[in-house]
Amino acid sequence: MPSPETAAVSSKCQSRPHCGQDGSAVERLFGRPDKGVFLRNGQTEFSPWDSEYLRAGPAPVYDELWLRLETALKQSDVETVLDFGCGDGNYSILMKKMGLQVTGIDASLNAVNLAKRLHQGANVKFYNGDAIPDHCPDQSIDALVMLNVLHCLTREQRTSLLCQAQRVLTHGGLLFCESAVDKRQILPSE
Repeated sequence: MPSPETAAVSSKCQSRPHCGQDGSAVERLFGRPDKGVFLRNGQTEFSPWDSEYLRAGPAPVYDELWLRLETALKQSDVETVLDFGCGDGNYSILMKKMGLQVTGIDASLNAVNLAKRLHQGANVKFYNGDAIPDHCPDQSIDALVMLNVLHCLTREQRTSLLCQAQRVLTHGGLLFCESAVDKRQILPSE
């Protein structure tokens, strides 16, 4: 029997048109990323996170956060991980060092390019995108990690993303989310 949280997400996934199996409605909500450009309502805009990743070096790894994530991964039967909102890939690399198969996705093309540059040869694939890809097979991911992602999305975007998470996670898979609680952490600094 699903938990109340799972049942609530499942109910919304079945009743919301943007959670269709073909993903076409998800594309309408998130847009199709093309080299860092997003199409929403016919308008073109760049990811607001792009300026955050113009720096040459990696962002810090927060020890307490990493310890919680590492513990959760070790306590679960995990082989494959999708790091959604991977940024410059630092946590992706730490998960890879645990022996996991990791794929990182980020809405910022600059972040993805920085991750690829910083972690060349690490055998982690990094992609630019702002949604879980439609071609990602159902129940193919053991763990979905979203560090500081959900608080940046609207309620409708969160619902759609969680519907996609439910689709790609294996039965009993791990969904690990961490969100900012300080309003100053919600948007990229200017």
